Amino acid sequence: MKLTNSAFNSALLFTTFLLTIFTSCQKDIVSSDNVPATSPHLISIYDYDTDYLHVDSFSYNTSGYLIRAQTWTYDGVGAIKISDNSDFIFSFSGNSTVPSSYTLSFMTTGPNNPIEKHALYYDIQNRIVKDSFLNGAINSTVVTSYRYDSNLIISDEFVKTSTGLVNSITDTVFMSASGNVTHFGFYNLSSNYGGQHLYTYSSNLNPCYDKTLAESLGPWLERVTDEDFISKNSYNTITTDDWFSPLMTSSFSWTTDTKGRVIKGQQDGKTYHQIFHYSN
Repeated sequence: MKLTNSAFNSALLFTTFLLTIFTSCQKDIVSSDNVPATSPHLISIYDYDTDYLHVDSFSYNTSGYLIRAQTWTYDGVGAIKISDNSDFIFSFSGNSTVPSSYTLSFMTTGPNNPIEKHALYYDIQNRIVKDSFLNGAINSTVVTSYRYDSNLIISDEFVKTSTGLVNSITDTVFMSASGNVTHFGFYNLSSNYGGQHLYTYSSNLNPCYDKTLAESLGPWLERVTDEDFISKNSYNTITTDDWFSPLMTSSFSWTTDTKGRVIKGQQDGKTYHQIFHYSN
């Protein structure tokens, strides 16, 4: 559900520098993929802005199941922002088509990378209902729960305290009959801050949409990557309405390849844009 407010400026040198870096290292980013040639998948998203480049990368096994997700961010001088760099490796139990757990490593420049072990739980429809941080410390988020209604997906983050679990953040996704997110509400209980994003949609297929993932890990992926892995279509506009800022609407344009797949998204009038890469 990414949205940027950065104004257009003349940071051409920085953009060129980042394009050079990621053209040269794109092969390394997706080199761990093991995707069948007959099943194209989204393998990376590059988010460009005037002062950063953020990359999400996805790997699959030969059955087409997501087995790894990585996120990392480069700032305006080409340095990695350590806090934004994560490596999620999924594990499966038996013949399950959804992962039962994952290991999260925070990629740093030092010799030791912090590691978290998480267990994942689902309902009878294989929709995620809980992400449990098994070795969570005091004051860390140890449980994220997901609840479903006819047109709602509600997620709650719980922080571990010395006296028990405390709900810290609640997000609510409102769905339309056509399978798109109509608006996304958020509320941070600890900071007493909230708001919502309202969406309209184009006829273009959302490059992040995969039916199996959307109906199982879609809400989880949205939280981890800040991208919409739930909606079937790409949005036309996003209207932001939060408690401390004026109402603002941003418009987006989409470029497709010869197969009709979205390969670029551009925020109108801004430098912010996204590039999408597929396995074939």
